[in-house]
Amino acid sequence: MLVFVTLFKEIKVIYLPRVAEEIRTIGLYDLVLQDVQKIAGKSKVTQDEVLEIIDKNPQILKDYKQINTEYNISNIHIRNIDLSNLKDKCRSKAEEINKKLNFLREIEENIPSILSRVRRWLSSSQLNFLYSSPYSIL
Repeated sequence: MLVFVTLFKEIKVIYLPRVAEEIRTIGLYDLVLQDVQKIAGKSKVTQDEVLEIIDKNPQILKDYKQINTEYNISNIHIRNIDLSNLKDKCRSKAEEINKKLNFLREIEENIPSILSRVRRWLSSSQLNFLYSSPYSIL
């Protein structure tokens, strides 16, 4: 099943079986999977069930796309601008851009350790009530 999404006069094709399988199997989409499981009323869902839920609940696909976009944006692949052949005004702008790129790379490098600390904090015994309450926050 292919879905055509029009965005800013571009046509994008989304292969929904792949989306459903990624939601079911890739940890990046665990929060979306939890929503799907909640809607389905069970913890194990098939690809067909995920497809049916996506069809009836457009927010699921929106959430998937948002996570996918954020993940791709978080990977900085841009090289610094070569300053050797630039004149004064262009050189100062390029230096500013390079400085900001370096800052983004530093942040990106620290994300795994920050997430690890958050996971440890969330799994601490002091926060078990978040998981055990009938209206679980997490």
